[in-house]
Amino acid sequence: YQWDCTGAVQTYTYGDGNYRQRAGGIFYDSGAYGHLLATWFGCSLILSATIRRLTLRNWCLVLCWTAANAYVFYEGFSASLSMSAFTDAATTVAVLFLLARSKRIPALRLLKVGGASLLLLAAFYSSFDVASMDLSETQPGIVTAFGRIQQTIGALSQSGKSLNQASSGRIDDWAQEISIWAQHPLLGVGYKALPLTYGIYGDNNFLLALVETGAAGFTCYTVGIISITWCLWRNYRLRLYASNALLAMWLGQIVHSLSADVFTFPGSAPFVLIAI
Repeated sequence: YQWDCTGAVQTYTYGDGNYRQRAGGIFYDSGAYGHLLATWFGCSLILSATIRRLTLRNWCLVLCWTAANAYVFYEGFSASLSMSAFTDAATTVAVLFLLARSKRIPALRLLKVGGASLLLLAAFYSSFDVASMDLSETQPGIVTAFGRIQQTIGALSQSGKSLNQASSGRIDDWAQEISIWAQHPLLGVGYKALPLTYGIYGDNNFLLALVETGAAGFTCYTVGIISITWCLWRNYRLRLYASNALLAMWLGQIVHSLSADVFTFPGSAPFVLIAI
């Protein structure tokens, strides 16, 4: 990802003007790369959920498959430093814990294991001192990734400027988008007009639908999201095949869409629609 042909146009800035290259893939966009990464991770969990008979051999296959895909996500996240991809994958795993159905391992026990794991992970994050960390290219990417996670979490309790910086300028962009929508409330400014005319990238599918297609398009988009979610929830209640993994992946995608325009990514959005 450090080659010119795979590096992202975005960089991770830290310290006094220092920056680190991020993976961008063929679209040169760390956001698109991160969404492809999170989508692959979610689809891999769906494939694991398709195994109904959990014999010893199947358990070994599922564990090996899950470990391999977790490693791919680990390497990709370390390279792209995509916080949106991290929240997507974390949401997917958390929902899988919540929706767990097993006679041998009750859901409550899974929740306890998941909660304990999150506490250990939080303690691990807190051990990093971002201000004194070396986040340069000489360090493993995962070190920089953990440092960015802690930086973002810390910014939640700080001033708006720190939060905006931690969100890569999204807070300011979202405020501008609201102002632009107020001038065209019903039908919006038109599809793709936001980046082409105003130089702003949505980085939020709901806001993007509101600004570019107005209240009418936003209503249709939101109804569509709610309808798909309700159908997946109904399938889960009916105990249909792999319905828990599908619902978990979809909710992860919705969380991801709050900080990226994921359903406009041509390299990864089709996989989501095919899976659903």
